[in-house]
Amino acid sequence: MANAISILPDQQLAALNDVYRKAVARKRLKATLAAAVFFAALVIAAIGAEVNLRTLFTYFGNFVSYFDRILTLEDGTRVWTNFGEWFWGWQKWLKMLGETILISYVGTLIGAVFAFALNFFAAQNTSPAPWLRFVIRRILEFARTVPGIVFALIFVIAFGLGPMAGVLAIAVHSTGALGKLFSEIVENADMKPVEGVRSTGASWLSCMRFAVLPQVTAGYASYALLRFEINVREASVMGFVGAGGIGQELVVAIRKFYYSDVSAILVTIIVTVFVIDITTGWLRGKTVRQGGTRMSQLPKPDTDALRTKYPDVFDRPASARLAMPAVILAVLAIFVFGLVDLGFSPAKLVSGLSQLGWITLMMIPPDPGSSLPAYLAALGETLSIALLGTTLAAVAALPVSLLAARNIIPSNLLRFPVRRFLDSIRGVDTLIWALVWINVVGLGPFAGVLAIAVSDFGAFGKLFSEAIEAADRKQVEGIRASGGSALHEIRFGLMPQVASGDRGAGALFHRVEYAFRHHHRHRRRRRHWPAASRANPRAGVAEGLVPDPDDFGRCRRHRLDLR
Repeated sequence: MANAISILPDQQLAALNDVYRKAVARKRLKATLAAAVFFAALVIAAIGAEVNLRTLFTYFGNFVSYFDRILTLEDGTRVWTNFGEWFWGWQKWLKMLGETILISYVGTLIGAVFAFALNFFAAQNTSPAPWLRFVIRRILEFARTVPGIVFALIFVIAFGLGPMAGVLAIAVHSTGALGKLFSEIVENADMKPVEGVRSTGASWLSCMRFAVLPQVTAGYASYALLRFEINVREASVMGFVGAGGIGQELVVAIRKFYYSDVSAILVTIIVTVFVIDITTGWLRGKTVRQGGTRMSQLPKPDTDALRTKYPDVFDRPASARLAMPAVILAVLAIFVFGLVDLGFSPAKLVSGLSQLGWITLMMIPPDPGSSLPAYLAALGETLSIALLGTTLAAVAALPVSLLAARNIIPSNLLRFPVRRFLDSIRGVDTLIWALVWINVVGLGPFAGVLAIAVSDFGAFGKLFSEAIEAADRKQVEGIRASGGSALHEIRFGLMPQVASGDRGAGALFHRVEYAFRHHHRHRRRRRHWPAASRANPRAGVAEGLVPDPDDFGRCRRHRLDLR
C-alpha cells in the first residue's frame, strides 16, 4: 500500500519558508554578534596581558633549551643513559611523594565530608530556607575562590611549617569545590521519591537519607575521586610555601639550578599522576555504572519473581556483604594513619586555630586605601590572563582530543600515547609552568597566559575526549547513512554535542573561572619590576629576578652534601 504525502499549498509553504528563513537569520545574527564581542574581548585581553608574539618567537629557543638542560646530567650525557645518577635521591623523593599523596588524601577526605554535610543546604530543591541556602553558597564560594596555595601560606603562619598546613589548605579548598559539585548533583535529582517519602510524614533528614542520597551517592564518589586526582597535583607545589610534600625538594632544585633533579622529581610526579588517573578513572567508571536507575523509573517490584531471577542479589555471599564495610574501614584506617604520620595533634590544632583567629581579625575590615586603583587594574589583568589562556588551550586541545577519543581512534596503540601526553601536560602544576615560561618571555602577565594555556591544554584534552566518547552515536550514523565523510561526522555529528554538553562550553567557562582564581598565586606585584625585565628575559637574569638559563650551577660536591 503506497503512502500518501500531503503537500501544502504554495502560499502556505512560502509563508512557512519565510518564517523559517527569518528565524535562521536571527540566529546567525546573534551568533555573529556573540563571536564579534568574544573576539573583541580577546583583543582587549591580549592588550591587558601584554601579549608580545615577537618576544615569544625570539626567545622560544629558551623553552626548548630549558628542557634540554633538565634532561642532561652534569657530565653532559643524557639522563636516560644513567638512571642511577639521575634518580640519585629516589628514596628521599619517594618518601616526600608519599607525604604529598597523604596530604592530598587526608585533605580530600576532610573536604568531602564537610561538602557532604553542607551541599543539601546549598541545593535549591533541598535547602530548608532561602537565607540558609544563600549563606552556605557564599561560604562555599569563598572556600573555592581562594587558591589552595594561598590558604597554605596563611595556615603556615598559623600552624607552622609542615604538612598540617597543606592538609588544611586542601581540605578548605576541596570543601568549596566539592560542595558546589555535590549541590549541582542534588539539584538534578528526581524529586518524586522525595514527595513520596514526605507524604508518609517523614522529616527533612529522612527525605534526604532515603529519597535523595541513593540517587546521588555514585556521583559523589565520582567527583571525590576526581578531586583527589586534582589535589595530588596541587599538593605537589604546597612545599613552595613550606606546607610539606615533594614541592619542598622541587623548589630547592629549581632555585639552585639542579636541572636533572628537577626532571627526576617531575617524572616521579607525572608517573604518580598517571597511576592515580588510571585508577580513579576505573573506580569512577564502576561507581557510575553501579549508580542504578532513578527510583521513579522503576516498575512496581514483584519480590518473588525478582528473588527467583536474581538469587545472588537477595542471598548475597558473605564476601559481597563484607566488601563495603571493608572498604570503609580501609578508608578510615588510611585516614588515621595519615593524621598520625603527618603530625596532627589536638594541642597543635587548638593553638593554630587561636593564631588563625588573630590573623583573621587583623585582616578585618579590608582597607585597600590608596592602592584600590592598582588592585582593580591587577584584577582586570588577571581576568585577561585567564580568558586568553583558557581560550588558547581550548582551541589547541580540540583537535588533539579527537586523537584521544575511543570512538574516533579505535586503536589503543595510537590513542594511548596521546592520552599519556595529555596526562604529562596536566600532571605538572600551573605554577611550575609559569616558572618555565618566565625563563622564555620574562616577567609579566604574558608568562601567566602561556602557563595557563599549556596547563589547561592537558585538562581540556581529557575533558573533550571524554565528551566525544560519551556523545550519542545516532547522529553520526545518520550522517554516515546519508553519504557524509568522516570529517562531516565529526563536524555535524559530534561537535554540536560536545559544544553544548557540560564538558564542552560548560568546561570552558569552568576553566576560565578556575584560571582566574588560581592565577593569583603566581602573580607578582609588577609595579616593582623594571621595564627592561618585562621586555627582555635576559635583563631579569642580570637583575637576579629569574634563573639564568645558561647557568648549570651544579657540581657533584653540592649534591654529595645533600645526600
